[in-house]
Amino acid sequence: MKRVVLVVFGAALMIAAAGFAVLQLFPGAALSAIQSTTAWNAGFERKTVAIEGYEAHYYEAGPADAPVIVLMHGLIDDKNSFVPAAAGLAETHRVILPDLQAHGENAQVEGRDHSIGGQVDFIAALLDALNVEDLIIGGNSMGGHVAAAFALSELDRTRKLMLLNATGMVLDAPPTYSEYPEGIDFAYMTALYDHVFIEPPSIPAPIMRHLARDLNAKADFYNLLVGEIVGGEDFRLDERIGSLDMPTLVIWGTEDNLVPIRYAEAYHAELPNSELKILEAGHAPQIEVPQVVYAEMRAFVGAE
Repeated sequence: MKRVVLVVFGAALMIAAAGFAVLQLFPGAALSAIQSTTAWNAGFERKTVAIEGYEAHYYEAGPADAPVIVLMHGLIDDKNSFVPAAAGLAETHRVILPDLQAHGENAQVEGRDHSIGGQVDFIAALLDALNVEDLIIGGNSMGGHVAAAFALSELDRTRKLMLLNATGMVLDAPPTYSEYPEGIDFAYMTALYDHVFIEPPSIPAPIMRHLARDLNAKADFYNLLVGEIVGGEDFRLDERIGSLDMPTLVIWGTEDNLVPIRYAEAYHAELPNSELKILEAGHAPQIEVPQVVYAEMRAFVGAE
């Protein structure tokens, strides 16, 4: 099986009892409804803002005048990824969960810059539009890569950094970003979930088939995006990451088959003001053990 970075659909863990007929006939609509309801119940509101004609989708929760936390999902995931782990943070913080460019509800548009540097520029523009002057930023997998690159680019704006099984360090081959195969189907998705999680979530077959069809339809674009990442700005951070001295929380799953634990140790060794937390989880601990991740993030960010 080819290596990929994060095929984790946060809302897949949120699937509750839905009518069998609805799941069979309209699995995409059922999943969307469950995602929306789960986010709403967690206190998140779906919002959009136009950035130079590009509609950016995000969730937001918490007091408008509170310190800001931004948490970003990984490759081909979306803003639902952090909902369970981040909801409690909204008691004391303004929490923003964006869809990255070409992910979630954000359009796939050829010609936009989808490199890590391009995603940094996108997030910076989003925060400008939301009048966010300084923040705590973090993310999982590619989202952590973007967060670390953002901290390097927006040093005066970044108070703290949180990295969860983040890419961005180049230690050895094979690369941490690879293309997706043709003909993605139910079996591929099942095997991929087995690869990503220690204990894969129980997902109804109609939803899994829907996720496979959706990824298969978007795979060619995502493969172009992977090429932009590997060949683009900020792909490699290991030669610069040591310059960041803000408090940094590094969270890693023990059984990450995509970005192994040695990458966590490398980040921790290079970042002078970091703490490392190792959890019993796979590549996406915010999905697999959300309450544990919440507790670690809560202790790190404090009440401010």
